[in-house]
Amino acid sequence: MIIQGWDDRPEGRYGKFEITVASADRYRIALTAPELTLTQGLFGDVAWGVANNTVQTFSSPADLARMRRIAMRYRPVKEQPPNLRTVGIERVDDRDAYVLQGKFDSLTTRRSYFDVITGLLRREITTTETLLVPLEEQVDYDDYRDVGGVQMPFRIRISDGAPYSTTTRAILEIRRNVPVADSLFRPPAAPR
Repeated sequence: MIIQGWDDRPEGRYGKFEITVASADRYRIALTAPELTLTQGLFGDVAWGVANNTVQTFSSPADLARMRRIAMRYRPVKEQPPNLRTVGIERVDDRDAYVLQGKFDSLTTRRSYFDVITGLLRREITTTETLLVPLEEQVDYDDYRDVGGVQMPFRIRISDGAPYSTTTRAILEIRRNVPVADSLFRPPAAPR
């Protein structure tokens, strides 16, 4: 699947993005903004990033798990933690939502909020326990549209609680079932 659109952040930071997802372990995002071009990807057991022509790879289990969770953000909701259970009903943007909670591992918990009427995912909150304080990331999904028989969100807002790091992605186009070469997901060679 290929997703293209605008990436809007506080303080006038904006850019274009293109996300390509082939599976839970094949993910790539290219963000082009006036001040920088950033590319991140996941290829099997290697997560990587390129900024200012510097290639960096990440191989810790925590980095890989986080990148896989990010990749799954852009795919139809299928994979959830195995211990997922319903914990109640809460309001999300003036609508009732079923709240499901599950643990990915001993440190990471996800709460997923599904609209009571439509059944669509409205919000995810992922909490990761650290030595100092729990880190929380919230993702809100809105403006669902039909894309080849699947309802997909065309507005995604990502926040970790810090006002300077909130991102709103306005999606312009989603193309499903597009053939993509595996080489797109591999980390690039470091420039010489």
